[in-house]
Amino acid sequence: NNKKSSPKVIQFPTELTPTEKSQYIALDAEMVGVGPYGQHSRLARITLVNYDGECIYDHHVQVLETVTDYRTHVSGITSEDIAPPSTASTTSSSNDNDASNDSNNSNGRNPPIPYEQCQQEVASILHDKIVIGHGLKNDFRVLGLHHPWTHTRDTARYEPFMKNCVETISRITIQLSYDREIILSLHGL
Repeated sequence: NNKKSSPKVIQFPTELTPTEKSQYIALDAEMVGVGPYGQHSRLARITLVNYDGECIYDHHVQVLETVTDYRTHVSGITSEDIAPPSTASTTSSSNDNDASNDSNNSNGRNPPIPYEQCQQEVASILHDKIVIGHGLKNDFRVLGLHHPWTHTRDTARYEPFMKNCVETISRITIQLSYDREIILSLHGL
């Protein structure tokens, strides 16, 4: 009687109403490091996506402290992304119709917004919503926000997803070990 139980299947309704869809928002925060060795995280970018995968909020955020680790290999953030707008570009034209002078920094992107503005706007959008993401505890911490646990679905901690994740990681690990053994034997090691 050592039957292996199959993973629990989570079934979602085939179609949600627009009102039901509006209750779900995915959140991802990218951070940079400040302080010695970049050990303290600061918010550098925040992205919110609706149920249909449409980006509803995406902003780089000003970091007032000296960034000591951009964590580009993980975050994709570079110094240009969070650089304040150039004073030369905002004073070079008095034409109000030329939005490119006011709204873009040197790399053609919108300039980063102040942290407090981001915090207020994100809090307003997430109010009474179910927030989905990975490692949400870290994202909410760097945002300085609290969100009810009953309204979070963290793929790093949400139990229905965890078993499948562990099984997938185990399969990948086993496959990598197997592939390594094959590669090593092919090279006579």
